[in-house]
Amino acid sequence: MRPQEKQFLEEPIPRLLWKQSLPAVVGMFVITLYNLADTIFVGRGVGTLALAGVAVSLPLIMIVGAFAQSVGLGFASIISRSLGEKNYRRAQEALGNYVSVSVSVSVPLIILILIWLRPLLVIFGATPDILLFAYEYAWIVMLGTIFFVVASGGNAIVRAFGDAKRAMIGMVIGAVINLILDPIFVFWFHWGIAGVAWATFISWFIGSIYVGWCIFGRGRHLEMKIADFKFKPALLKEGLYIGASAFARQASSSVMMVVLNISLVRYATEIAIAAFGIILRLTMLVFMPIFGVLQGMQPIAGMNYGAGNLARVKEVTRLTIKVSTIISVVAFVIMILFPTQLLGIFSSDPELLSAGKNLMRVFVLAYPLLGFQLVAGAFYQAIGSAGEALFLSTLRQVIFLIPLMLILPLFFGLNGLYASFPVTDILATAITYFVFKRSFSRLHKPMPAEVPKSVEMI
Repeated sequence: MRPQEKQFLEEPIPRLLWKQSLPAVVGMFVITLYNLADTIFVGRGVGTLALAGVAVSLPLIMIVGAFAQSVGLGFASIISRSLGEKNYRRAQEALGNYVSVSVSVSVPLIILILIWLRPLLVIFGATPDILLFAYEYAWIVMLGTIFFVVASGGNAIVRAFGDAKRAMIGMVIGAVINLILDPIFVFWFHWGIAGVAWATFISWFIGSIYVGWCIFGRGRHLEMKIADFKFKPALLKEGLYIGASAFARQASSSVMMVVLNISLVRYATEIAIAAFGIILRLTMLVFMPIFGVLQGMQPIAGMNYGAGNLARVKEVTRLTIKVSTIISVVAFVIMILFPTQLLGIFSSDPELLSAGKNLMRVFVLAYPLLGFQLVAGAFYQAIGSAGEALFLSTLRQVIFLIPLMLILPLFFGLNGLYASFPVTDILATAITYFVFKRSFSRLHKPMPAEVPKSVEMI
């Protein structure tokens, strides 16, 4: 048994979760800081319309990010469970198929988005004034998203090997470079919103090089062969289906952003789009520590599930729920009490502060429930239960949020649009609880190299 596998299967869960989560939380926190810095530099260095331009561009980046996360998490789940089973050959083939499918899908996707970029931005809610900034920012960032695919998806693979420190470094490198380049390009070179975009491009490029080295360079975890990169239908089916939940969550978030931008233009103003863009960045600050804990939990749960250690799987899941809920509650209290102060970090526009204050207080009403929702979805991904993971990923955005965003404003106007978020979270958490409670109590040992039943039925 390799040292890292022995640690995952035998070390006490609280200590192990701390060791695996801390690097991920640090990495996520740094990434959040650079996202917030981007917003600050755009708002303070370029203006409110530029903030709205970034907000309108965000769904495009989320679409590519959805693909990167889905492929990375799907194949990372296979790799961690295969290592738990000591099936190293299967882990190698999963890694090879991850690389092959990432390249063969992401490149055509990015080319298509670039070809249709301007009309897509208009569809996503860009007014003529916003479009000037959105296009200047988005075409540069979209060129760099191939490196984002490598850095984001590859990071999940590095974590699957139990190498949490290298995964953290991979996240921190890109974020630090972005933080350094942003003020240089915006305030020194006077490149405006294009400077922010080029800083993002360069940071993704360097981050992708490091992650690639972690996977295939010196000290690599698996000895790869050319044959491992050949598509294996069974592995593709399992990896893509498990990852479909991550794709559904991200892609539906992108659709939600489009509906939101269009609704804000209809029921409010361009100022409201900029305000919501800031609130989304602040929301990332809340979720990133939770995502860091989930990233620490998933390889632990996956490897122990593959080894048949169900008691450890349940223990790490329960502990992760407690930690995530505490983070959610603390974030809720801060954002309810200090909305104006938080928004004021990014802009001094009185209209924006007034609109954003009310929106934020409604938006976060159900935040204490979100920690449990996220852990439940991550748990099913970790153990390869693709059907449950996919259902929970679509539950919040597709089944509840997007329909409510379209229906409630018809009766309650802008207040109905805002209220759709907490109403959605209450409904989604209730259903998630019943699904999770039923399957968690009936957790069973997998067969070696087991393909989830939901995959076999496809």
